[in-house]
Amino acid sequence: MRNGQVSFWWQARGIPPRRPSLPGGTEADVCIVGAGYTGLWTAYYLKRADPGLRIVVLEASFAGFGASGRNGGWVTAALPGSRARYARHPQGRDGVRELERHLRDTVDEVARVCAAEGIDAGLVKGGTLTVATSAAQDARLRDRLEQERSWGDDAQVVRYLERQELAGRLQLTGAVGALFSPDCARVQPAELVAGLAEAVTRAGVRLYEATPVTSISAGQARTPAGTVRAPYILRCTEGFTADVPGQAPGWTTTARSRRRPSRSSAGSCAGCSPPRPRRASSTRGAGCSGCPGTGARPSPWTRRPASAGRGATRATGWPPRTWPAARSPTWCAASPAR
Repeated sequence: MRNGQVSFWWQARGIPPRRPSLPGGTEADVCIVGAGYTGLWTAYYLKRADPGLRIVVLEASFAGFGASGRNGGWVTAALPGSRARYARHPQGRDGVRELERHLRDTVDEVARVCAAEGIDAGLVKGGTLTVATSAAQDARLRDRLEQERSWGDDAQVVRYLERQELAGRLQLTGAVGALFSPDCARVQPAELVAGLAEAVTRAGVRLYEATPVTSISAGQARTPAGTVRAPYILRCTEGFTADVPGQAPGWTTTARSRRRPSRSSAGSCAGCSPPRPRRASSTRGAGCSGCPGTGARPSPWTRRPASAGRGATRATGWPPRTWPAARSPTWCAASPAR
């Protein structure tokens, strides 16, 4: 694809016809600003919890235009950040373990929703391999496994694969061993976000595209076409938050409380972070993550570069650079054992 187009994923799928824009001012029980994964999953589960809710979703471009339609193409249960840092929270280690259980459940939940809603997103749960190609890397993998065990992760969560067992899953020159975690799936993210948009509109959610929000205040989301008034305004703009005047990342606005901590986190590429393991894919049809400006590895889907960003739901982006083998193992989304 050419630079300046939306993403490889949308080019492969085709951008759907635009939905109508907001026709004028209206009222709702909940107004969601942003029709990416954060906004659409929120609308989906709110509608399931209370089908009578009047929900309006406002999107500046089209559903899935942002990171949701231009990411690495996987659904992962990997915890973003340090366990030790999370454990400083009053809930401590137990809270971290509960969070990780929910993350693992989420991978299966995404698959369940795809099946229930007829979303053909090419989702295959094949797990994640972290492969060592040197003795030094292998020693670090084994140290990491000990750390995982110290946190209570058993073989159902992560296990070590010797060279022979690894060869049954992945042929990689110089592979010594690997860690395997089953809770990861490949996905075509544009198909997933497009399917979610269809699912929420079928459920009665009003989704307005080409409707930029110019300001958010308690109980109001203003657009050039009119103002949406609702007791709850959920700002799900992620990386586009800075485009909304007066909005600082980390907060949502409601009519009852002017500022309240948000459950959403801004998505960004980690290309400027210290070196981390790269992710490659051995799952047929999966794409490797890339980073604008640094280049992307080709996707086996079409042998063309995939685009950068986050995985579905709560996944984090990873740098695409191929780091020297002595520095870090290779990360890859694994295919089911043959």
